[in-house]
Amino acid sequence: MKKKLLIATLFLISISTIAQDVKVKKDILSLNKNEVCKLIKIELNHYDLKDLNDKDILSFKVESENIISLKGDETFKFFKFSKPNNNDVYFSDYDNTGLKFSLSNEKNIVRHLVKKNEFISDTGINYDKINDFFAEPRPRNPSVDEKIAQFKEAYKVVKDFDLKFDKNNIIKGGAEDIIIGHYKTNYNSSTKQTIVKVYDATNFLTGTYQKGEISLFNKNSIDYTLKSTNSDEIAKRVIERMIMSGYTLGDMQTKQFNINRENHKNEVLAEMKTSDNIYKKEATVYTAEGEKIEGILTLEFYELESKKSGMSSLQNYGGVASLKTKKENGKDKYTTYKAKDGVKICLKESGDCYAGIATKGVTGPKFNLIVNDTENLKLYKSITSKYHILKKDSEEKGIIVEGSTIFKKDNSEKMFEKLFEYLNDCPTLKDNLNTSEINLDEAEGLKKIITAYKNCK
Repeated sequence: MKKKLLIATLFLISISTIAQDVKVKKDILSLNKNEVCKLIKIELNHYDLKDLNDKDILSFKVESENIISLKGDETFKFFKFSKPNNNDVYFSDYDNTGLKFSLSNEKNIVRHLVKKNEFISDTGINYDKINDFFAEPRPRNPSVDEKIAQFKEAYKVVKDFDLKFDKNNIIKGGAEDIIIGHYKTNYNSSTKQTIVKVYDATNFLTGTYQKGEISLFNKNSIDYTLKSTNSDEIAKRVIERMIMSGYTLGDMQTKQFNINRENHKNEVLAEMKTSDNIYKKEATVYTAEGEKIEGILTLEFYELESKKSGMSSLQNYGGVASLKTKKENGKDKYTTYKAKDGVKICLKESGDCYAGIATKGVTGPKFNLIVNDTENLKLYKSITSKYHILKKDSEEKGIIVEGSTIFKKDNSEKMFEKLFEYLNDCPTLKDNLNTSEINLDEAEGLKKIITAYKNCK
């Protein structure tokens, strides 16, 4: 309840401050019927503030500046304050957001001095706030200069491009002028908006400007607001902004295709670096026949997201590896090795080894990471499917071990029964294991099974 009362009190205070009853009569400024100071108008938007005894307090001007920014035409309003007998200028942003609006410019200014600057109130002049304000230099808002500088820097692209216009034709200058496109304008009398359509040299609609936005053919857009009423001037400014953003006309469809292709290439390279697939790594291949071949290995366990086209790939992911070696003549030689042929592969840098093995219930052998290479019973991990595999040396196929899935209930219990059946040459295995302490989804738990199997008598 106290919290609600506090919020309500703050709200009422805020409303009363914003909605000050402002009157200026014969230079006397009254707030809520209290005479607080004098507001002397020197000229339009230029005032002196004095106390009721005509002592000078400060002078100020309200000024505005129109700039061309990357967002289009922007207007900044600000106060320029000065102290008596001092030529230093102190700036403050003039922002009436949240203040009660009045058709009287003087009332708007006063409300700003009350609420935003807190220089005056209905109790009089706030000398502490004024002294604090003038205690240190206050330059103009740097964001204005930053926006101007950003635009000038970006506009260098347009200058270097040597953009020209001949009637509605858009021209790129240079040793020889080239028409790279054209534009059309249309004034919508109902919305009082100028619509600009920009076409490239192939007459392909590249951009449309209306309602403060440039909509581009590739579904991108640029926020851009112009205050001009001249249709050709608006069109030229829009085209300049497009040039700054890389939409240089000519043949935009081909250009965008090349951009998309390069972006896709970079996406693929970035995903390759973070994937579990093996790309161009030094490795040694051990064949079932006892051969040992060194080279540069590529082995994909799954399709990269950046390469997916929406169609199912026919590639045998995880089942085929490619090794690059050198021929006697120095040319590259590429040899494929299949998991079904009992091949083992070891990476030089990490020391990880992969073996090609088949599993029960799965079509086609895959290369799987060797986790534990114990004699008689080995543990592997599938990179493609993230499950583990136990395989006896005496068996042609291993058994997939999954402790739990979202599709089956009590899967762990059923999985243990399958494991004991697969390892039935160790009849005491079931009695020597506490299955409640073993997580079948983790390698450490499966290693306990391997140890118990190894010690089986």
